[in-house]
Amino acid sequence: SLSFLAQATARALASQCVSYSIDMRPPLPLLLPLLLATFFAIAHAETDTVAAPSPTLATYPPPPPPPPAWTPVSSPRSPPQASTTVSPPPSPPPAWTPVANVNVQSIKQVGQFAVRIHALHVEVDLVFVEVVSCRTQPSSDGFIYQLVVAVTGSGAESPQYDAVVWGILGTMRWELRSFKPK
Repeated sequence: SLSFLAQATARALASQCVSYSIDMRPPLPLLLPLLLATFFAIAHAETDTVAAPSPTLATYPPPPPPPPAWTPVSSPRSPPQASTTVSPPPSPPPAWTPVANVNVQSIKQVGQFAVRIHALHVEVDLVFVEVVSCRTQPSSDGFIYQLVVAVTGSGAESPQYDAVVWGILGTMRWELRSFKPK
């Protein structure tokens, strides 16, 4: 039923805010329309759009081949050393990849998520307008999204905000990590 769905969505949103130490529960008349709008937007997006392919490691170019081994010609081989295993240094994190089309539904939804969660957390009137720019980086089974979002509303300190979101497309696992006026 709809009330079960609203309660499940509220619990899911509440679970996303577990890192906050203050219990910020907005009143039900404020929260219910937002939850219903989110539900209908997601349901509409799933039926009317083709899912954008999730960026995967396969979209990144392969690393360059290792340099050829070099062995000096004039020096004799050294005796084997005691068994010490030297592990290679950790590989650097993958580079940021710019998103060419920020009007893709999945990127818009990430921007909407960032604006809604911030507005609910600090109890201000913010309305999502558009994603101005976005870039992604693989991280911990998901992706980190760095976005610039345009907003309106009486609570807007700036017309644009920098947002950092971690999440896994197609799941309820999302975190708003940063939301700052630009």
